[in-house]
Amino acid sequence: MAEPPDPDATAPTAPTLPTLPTVPALPTLPTVPTVPALPTLLDALGVGVLVEDEQRRILVANPAFVKMFALDIPPQALTGGRLSDLPGPARWAPLGQPERETGVVELHLPDGGLVEASHTPVRLDGAVPGRLWVFRDVTIAAAARAALAEHDERLAALSALKTEFIAVVSHELRTPLTSIASMVELLDSEGLSDREASEAMSAVLRNTERLLTLVEDLNLLASLESEGLRGPGTPVEVADLVRDAARFVDALTPHLAVRVTMPAGPPVDGDPKLLAQLMHAVIGAIVSFATADTVTVSGSVDETGWTIAACGYAADLGTAERLLAAALPEPDTSPYRRSVALSVLLARAIATSHHGSLALEQAPDGRTSITVRLPVSR
Repeated sequence: MAEPPDPDATAPTAPTLPTLPTVPALPTLPTVPTVPALPTLLDALGVGVLVEDEQRRILVANPAFVKMFALDIPPQALTGGRLSDLPGPARWAPLGQPERETGVVELHLPDGGLVEASHTPVRLDGAVPGRLWVFRDVTIAAAARAALAEHDERLAALSALKTEFIAVVSHELRTPLTSIASMVELLDSEGLSDREASEAMSAVLRNTERLLTLVEDLNLLASLESEGLRGPGTPVEVADLVRDAARFVDALTPHLAVRVTMPAGPPVDGDPKLLAQLMHAVIGAIVSFATADTVTVSGSVDETGWTIAACGYAADLGTAERLLAAALPEPDTSPYRRSVALSVLLARAIATSHHGSLALEQAPDGRTSITVRLPVSR
């Protein structure tokens, strides 16, 4: 009898399943940083922050606020108090009744600094109105704006001076140009003696030097207008410059005396040569028109700077013809003497470039003065 077939031997073989691809591991997600608490954020700010409730009580203030106003207390100690309770109540008065719901208030610090306080209403607990103040130290920015405004004002003054200056120089150019043209025509003529030719050539050279001086004056004004004084300048003793200029002019005018009263004082930052020219022009201009036998030069100084005034008596100073015709006292060897008009215009430009001013005034009784103001070195 045949044996039955083995079922394991006759069963069909199961198909082999394909190998599945390996799934790559998911990348590790970065850890989400913890958001710092509000007090920590306030402490890290570089601007002062203060929050008041509806009764003007301080709810919170940060260290920058305390440091900005040099308050010798920790920020937490301000909570519950009022700005009006802090040292220097007058300082906080502008913050008491702001005219607008939002806006900027300026606070001046004892050390000369400037703080801008901006405020805006906030809702505390969703309903109660309070006020958020932000304080920014704008001392440097305010100084920069003031310096820029002063610079623009100085450039505008120099630009106006240039218009006057060109008008004066145009008038003064006529004389040397006319003289040169006449002498050249004379030199071109026949029958001119050696002596006459020499005199004509001397006149040409003399007037050429005068033209060159006028060109230098134009270049000086253009330089002062476009560039001003580069750098802080050199400390210049104003009192010494005034005395030197007075002695120089006094020696050239034996018919009158120049009396000087100058106190000791701080120096002025600037160009010594230009400032010497300024003082010579101021004193020389008054001497050129003085009808009395004495011209006085006085000076005073305070925290804002020097004030130097040259005074004398003159008749009919203000006419343009006299200002253009009169010349500053100069040595006889000088090839060219500037007119008073040109000298005063140059002096004003020099004073303006040194952050100062120059004013010419004449009273009804004939008393005439030129006053120069110059800031002292800082």
